[in-house]
Amino acid sequence: LIPSILDFASEAQQIETKCHLQGLFENEKENYQTFITNSLTQSTSQSKPSTKTKTLVARLSKTKVAVINEVEEYIRLQEISLGSNPHTW
Repeated sequence: LIPSILDFASEAQQIETKCHLQGLFENEKENYQTFITNSLTQSTSQSKPSTKTKTLVARLSKTKVAVINEVEEYIRLQEISLGSNPHTW
């Protein structure tokens, strides 16, 4: 949706908007990391030592990979026409 909206904006507005979105993304990423760090610190200090091991399924599942730059990935997505199959959206 954003690439479609930015098509009608000037080049300067497009660059400014992308930079603004990138700044918002970085800010939220930092806030999330701070939240996770605080949550882990708090849960570690409150919890008892655990000797549970991971289950087989947990050991086989892949860890989540964080996307480095979601804004750039989103802007690079190709525009989907309204006449296309809605199930592909």
